[in-house]
Amino acid sequence: MSLQTTLEGRTHGYTSTYTIFNDPPQVDCPFCLHRGPITTYYIHIRPKRKGLVSYSEKKMRCPSCNTTMLKRTLKHTTRLSPEHYAEWLYEEWAYDRRNPNESTRRIHWDAIKQRLRELGCANAFWEAWRFWKQNPKSTGYEWRKLREEEQNYERMAQVYEAEAT
Repeated sequence: MSLQTTLEGRTHGYTSTYTIFNDPPQVDCPFCLHRGPITTYYIHIRPKRKGLVSYSEKKMRCPSCNTTMLKRTLKHTTRLSPEHYAEWLYEEWAYDRRNPNESTRRIHWDAIKQRLRELGCANAFWEAWRFWKQNPKSTGYEWRKLREEEQNYERMAQVYEAEAT
């Protein structure tokens, strides 16, 4: 559980709010799946006054792959299941392929493959990836319906096995 402290103070006529994380939440970079505290993703920006330390409120940078992303993207992709992450990554990959500039390609496949194997969800991810690659125009509803049918079948098989013994 993350403890969060909010401090408010008045400085030169302005009210400032600072959030201090005693235990910062862990997030995953969507482009290389590097896991770390959110505080390591902050980007230092040039302060308005000398002696202050400022951070960007919206932009974040991965310490592993150096890719810049929005804070909401970082938080959103951390909460995704492997299947939904595959859908998000497929759309990002398709966008990168449409863009002819090689320097804009941000997905680090070697790191993603290794991290998926470490997490033990590589099969679910690649199964969903193949689905999206074969059916790029289909909706997520079809994929979820297919997964629910498979899970129901597995549950029924477990019930029949339990009743047989």
